[in-house]
Amino acid sequence: LNLGLIALAGILSACYSTEPTHSVEWFVEHREELKDTIAKCNGNPGELAATPNCINAKRAQGKITWEAKDVREEYEFQPDNQRSSGLLNHLKYLVIDLISSFRIRIFRQHILIYICSFTAMDVFGSVFTYYVVYALHHDAGMVSGLLSIAAFVSIPGTFGFMMLMNKFNLTPSAALRLSYTSIMLVLAFLFITYIGHLQVPTLLFSAVFVLLGLAKAGLYYIPWNIYSFIPDVDEIVTRQRREGILAGVMVLTRKSTVALAIMLIGVVLEENGFVKGGGTQPASALHAIIGLMVFATAGLLAISFFITYRFKLTQKTHSILIKE
Repeated sequence: LNLGLIALAGILSACYSTEPTHSVEWFVEHREELKDTIAKCNGNPGELAATPNCINAKRAQGKITWEAKDVREEYEFQPDNQRSSGLLNHLKYLVIDLISSFRIRIFRQHILIYICSFTAMDVFGSVFTYYVVYALHHDAGMVSGLLSIAAFVSIPGTFGFMMLMNKFNLTPSAALRLSYTSIMLVLAFLFITYIGHLQVPTLLFSAVFVLLGLAKAGLYYIPWNIYSFIPDVDEIVTRQRREGILAGVMVLTRKSTVALAIMLIGVVLEENGFVKGGGTQPASALHAIIGLMVFATAGLLAISFFITYRFKLTQKTHSILIKE
């Protein structure tokens, strides 16, 4: 009798479990089925949570979830909450925290965008006066006028980029590419003006610097706007709030690159025969000025432009992260 009951239970169980078992890889490739299975498992966790399909579906969901590659299993990452006291230990932990911030992929990308973008503008601003005075043979008053125009229009430009991102749902990456493209057009205009020995009307120059000011507004605004979301990404990896550490890394790298850029600009100009305070400059110095202002600036912007295609942090992905 007991054997009969056992056999009957086995038959009923076999009849009940008609759903085939799918692997993790199968769920990764079949997103709709994954979604349906997750919904079923969440709807009846008491009976289904331990079934093979629910387990495999959960693992597949972890593989395809945004930023999941940076997330470690709990047993692999243990926050260090028992730290020793003392000045040397505090300095050691500070260095460890600064270095550990680069484990976050999205933060590494953000730092590169931030540093390359801002350094590009540092290089441009450092040699633009030389370009106007020595390459175009205008007085320094024109420099201050053009830069004042760019600074003034950057105020409405910032509001413009805020509208594009908040009202029209333009992603940060797309907004940055718009900014970079506009600046590169300005660089192309300045290069053609020098090469072609063109006599450009002041009104046209002013219009070009209106475009530059609007584009620079996005370049300066967007990286710091994005930063406010990055500590949430860091928290899901480290299970710690480290806004101060991340901000410290940004400030430290920014100060370092500014100093390095200014030093290198001085070295390049000096090596090419630039005479500070001279009425005229040799052709090699003029070529160095153009190379720094146009090609070095454009090269740094091109690096940032490329990285934006890999930068996936948006309002949508951030909301997914918060749900996780």
